[in-house]
Amino acid sequence: IDKDQKTYYSFGILRTKCIKIWCKPQYQLLYLSKDYKTAFEERKEFNLDVFGTVISDPGRVRLLYYILEKGQVTVNDISSKFNLSGTTAYYHVSMMQKAGMIFSKNMRKSNDPQGKTLYYSLNSSYFNRVIMVLKKFGEMS
Repeated sequence: IDKDQKTYYSFGILRTKCIKIWCKPQYQLLYLSKDYKTAFEERKEFNLDVFGTVISDPGRVRLLYYILEKGQVTVNDISSKFNLSGTTAYYHVSMMQKAGMIFSKNMRKSNDPQGKTLYYSLNSSYFNRVIMVLKKFGEMS
């Protein structure tokens, strides 16, 4: 949880041992279930498996650098830059989004007043958590 970002909380009773957090550029939503205290105790700080899976592909790493360089990009931008089909570009982007590495934002393009376009940008708080977890490994020796 980013302590500097506005946080909304929601409580529920449908699922026990459930904690979900949705991070958006303007806010974050934390959902706590009926038995959230137990879930907090069981929850791992960070999932290195998911991080490793996403960055194990050199193409996705280049894609992350591209998003960092541009600030925000569309799937069409990625397709053009890396000579990928839209489906392949979307596959990589959705994998990074599910991991929490990037945000998506629906915006109108100035030249297309009818439709909305999804823009993707890096989630810097995710990478700050990666750094914190990896630092712990360095402190262990």
